[in-house]
Amino acid sequence: MTKFEYVEGTYVKQWYPEAASQSFKKGQPVYSNAGLLTECASDSTEVLGLADADASGTTNTWIPVIVATPGTVFMGTTTNAGADVTTAITHIGKLYALYESSNTVAVDLGDTDADCIKPIAIHPDHIPVSASATLVEPTNAIVLFKFIDAVMQFCDKEMT
Repeated sequence: MTKFEYVEGTYVKQWYPEAASQSFKKGQPVYSNAGLLTECASDSTEVLGLADADASGTTNTWIPVIVATPGTVFMGTTTNAGADVTTAITHIGKLYALYESSNTVAVDLGDTDADCIKPIAIHPDHIPVSASATLVEPTNAIVLFKFIDAVMQFCDKEMT
């Protein structure tokens, strides 16, 4: 999985004009920069939501966005700055950074300095269990997560 996906919760889709020179893909986090849709980089501290279409490459083209709200749950792969990482149950509930490289996005379990994402569960399809029913910690598992209130552009931070 090289992108994030909407899973459940409050579903708000809005349209925003694209900024110049954008190359984001559907499922990449984006933010509003002076009213124009711009792709989020690694360690981003502002997130509007996930692009629901690829960037057109043309300034001011309207692009749909699944807006991140406190009730929105997304899913995505884990990494450690682009390298493999073991995803443990102890990662759930902690804060991590956004990783982005060449239109690939992931939850960066190796970066706890640029708080952006809070994993809330390991995706059930990515919890391998051994024959002895002992939990095996998966590599680069898919986690369910929320963007934290502090980075969501349209979250009323004073109210949360």
